[in-house]
Amino acid sequence: MARKPLPAIRHTSPANRSVFRDLGFDEAEARVLQMRADLLAALREHIKERGWTQSKAAKELGISQPRVSALVKGSWREFSADMLLVLAARAGLRPTLSLTPSAQRTSHMLDDVARILSLTPEDRLRELANVDRFFAAARPAHKGSGTAKRGLSGAAAKKPRKATRIRG
Repeated sequence: MARKPLPAIRHTSPANRSVFRDLGFDEAEARVLQMRADLLAALREHIKERGWTQSKAAKELGISQPRVSALVKGSWREFSADMLLVLAARAGLRPTLSLTPSAQRTSHMLDDVARILSLTPEDRLRELANVDRFFAAARPAHKGSGTAKRGLSGAAAKKPRKATRIRG
């Protein structure tokens, strides 16, 4: 039975923004994850260009064939940046690192606009309630010390609060 072709995937992240940022990682973490993904892609391309089988790649890279399989499949979570750099060097590539100053960090306040606009009115009210609770807990921080800094007193000070998270 013939397989149906998969529908074309449309890139929905802005061209100047990392997909990892869209997945919820902060700016710094998203940059590191993007670097790992780029290293992984370069290694996969190198293996393909050389015409290596997974067994041959395993011998050349000094890792097991199942690890090469994970690399070829793009399982970036299984490889640290350090390991990917070592594998690139073993493959005969010359990894380099360049650092450039980033643009002045701007507020991420506008990052949530599209998400907030897509919320139902009920979800928006819940979001506002969470913001109000946050500010109410933060206000006492300026007045006292100890548990008052966290806006807690009595039994609440002894028991950690469970974080409330809005799904959007």
